[in-house]
Amino acid sequence: MGVIFDLFSVVRTVEMLQLFLRYINLRLALTLQEIGSVGGSLIIWPVCGIISLIGALCYSELGTSILRSGGDYAYITEALGCLPGFLFLWCAVIVLMPAGIAISSLTFAYYILQPFFPTCESPESAVRLVAASAVCEYLCFV
Repeated sequence: MGVIFDLFSVVRTVEMLQLFLRYINLRLALTLQEIGSVGGSLIIWPVCGIISLIGALCYSELGTSILRSGGDYAYITEALGCLPGFLFLWCAVIVLMPAGIAISSLTFAYYILQPFFPTCESPESAVRLVAASAVCEYLCFV
């Protein structure tokens, strides 16, 4: 059981890295296309990095100033009240978290079945079976 969970975690990490690199390449091309100059795009990227750093520092400041557990739920509840915190938590549990688990498990299934079907597409039933077993494995350890 632990081996499948570890493989799932490794594939999820590799998947996120690949998506991030694809996003960076796409963003570089689009930025260069819209700006029209290499110098302008080289200025925009550090500025956006500084803005992201400021956002991360603000989030870490929230974590040090609000000492309750719960992450985003605690921050929203502290700042806006119980109803917005509850609505955020409800949306996260009903929509956001299951969607992330489903996407990760389907990607894991495609990657793990690729060596068994090198010349053709993996059967959809096999992908669904492996993805469902990965979801069950993930939920057993959460």
